[in-house]
Amino acid sequence: MDSNSDSASVPTFTLLERRYDIDWLRIIAIFLVFVYHGTRFFDAEDWHLRNAETNPMITGYMSFLTAIGMPLFFTIAGLGTFYAMGFLEAREIKGRKYVLLRFIRLMIPFSVGLVTHITLQVYLERVNTGVFSGSFFEFYPDYFNGLYGFNGGNFAFYGHHLWFLVLLFIFTLLTYNLFNFMRKEKRRKGLAKFAKFFSIPGMIYLFPLPLFILEFIYTMFLTDIPRFGGWNIISLLVLYIYGFILAYDKQFKEIIKKHVKASLIIGILSGVTLGILINFKFDELFITPPEGFSYIILLFWFFRTIFAWSWLIVILYAGEKYLNKESKARKFLNELVLPFYILHQTLLIVIGFFIIQLNIAIIWKYLIIISSSLIGILLLLLIIREFNSLRFLFGMRVKKEKGLFRYFRKEKVIE
Repeated sequence: MDSNSDSASVPTFTLLERRYDIDWLRIIAIFLVFVYHGTRFFDAEDWHLRNAETNPMITGYMSFLTAIGMPLFFTIAGLGTFYAMGFLEAREIKGRKYVLLRFIRLMIPFSVGLVTHITLQVYLERVNTGVFSGSFFEFYPDYFNGLYGFNGGNFAFYGHHLWFLVLLFIFTLLTYNLFNFMRKEKRRKGLAKFAKFFSIPGMIYLFPLPLFILEFIYTMFLTDIPRFGGWNIISLLVLYIYGFILAYDKQFKEIIKKHVKASLIIGILSGVTLGILINFKFDELFITPPEGFSYIILLFWFFRTIFAWSWLIVILYAGEKYLNKESKARKFLNELVLPFYILHQTLLIVIGFFIIQLNIAIIWKYLIIISSSLIGILLLLLIIREFNSLRFLFGMRVKKEKGLFRYFRKEKVIE
């Protein structure tokens, strides 16, 4: 059945459209991750490299960024998945072909990184802590001894910061059949009614309730399982599905628009409340969390999930209103966003390894690390984008004519 008949039967179902705002939000989110990881040398929590002097309040301030960062990341991923499935279906690419494309896009860069630049991160960490002394090439065989995080092992099986790529691919496998089922025309009327329910004022704030329950249960009973980006894996999966749902039906655009002012107010108030909790209960929240039930933890996660969802609504509205337009900058940056993410932490750690040894203030160390890493990453990206082999390994599309090479092509001679 063609798209016109689909639209006539379920007018609120989202048909094929190019959402430039999703690209821009992804670009902004990746850059904020870069800024956040640059602070990790100096906060109160454990990380790969540590500055001699740390500032615990950086952890408190950055908790606001992590509260929004991963929800934004995975909601955008869910939004993008909806549109990607639509465009690929139009080209009759689905099922195994779709999964293969996602594998190439996500798991090839992960696998390459796992045995190349991620090894450099582990090496510098081991040298910094005095566990290993010697050259990188002497360390490389030891990298494959044991699993990182278990009894002193080195092999970073989850790829350090590249865990996002693995998780996104796993979510692709877990949700493909569900999403494909939801996209079928006979399911659209039922899901349109589902969307209409959330048009009732305030109902959109039911979305963070499962996140609050999941995070509180996790904090109480599953503390041995690490969080990723400040959230547990199930919450990230829920956010990914939320993104798909928000893109699915046009009614959600109007719902978000109607709730943006309330969300801004709620986001500010919940943020102030979080700030008070962090200021007065910092140790209980970040340093030595209590075992068992805690009202402080309960309040923290209640306001954190409300804070995250409220700002998510504001950001999605602002993106759709102000960023949904084509530009040369978007086209250029969107192509580089994945390799930027892949490389950013390695460059931060390589440069940070030397800078944290300097006897200067934290702020100057941070600025030097951030600016130098940014320049280094951009220089590497300009090289990567010129070679098809590197483009493939870093998850970029292979092109016939790229960058500087177009100036050396042979011109046709007209006789």
